Parts: sequence; structure tokens; C-alpha cells
Amino acid sequence: MESTVRVKSDYVNSGTYKIEIADKRYPARASLCPMYAPKGLRICS
Repeated sequence: MESTVRVKSDYVNSGTYKIEIADKRYPARASLCPMYAPKGLRICS
């Protein structure tokens, strides 16, 4: 199921994010590029 809602990059980049691992939270950054490319044709860094 694909969303039809468009989100601007400024909105995503203005937020703060954390990832929780084993009850501890770590700072995280949002990425607007896919972290996985099935065919490996384009990988973001």
C-alpha cells in the first residue's frame, strides 16, 4: 500500500529523532534516500 501524502524535505529535516535499542535511546537522523537498493544501482551515503 503506497501513501498518497507528500511530505516536504524541510519538514522531515526539522524534526528530532531517536532510536530505542535495549531500553536506551540514541540520536538518529532522517534520510530521504532509501537505505537499501535491491539491485545496488544507487546507494545514498
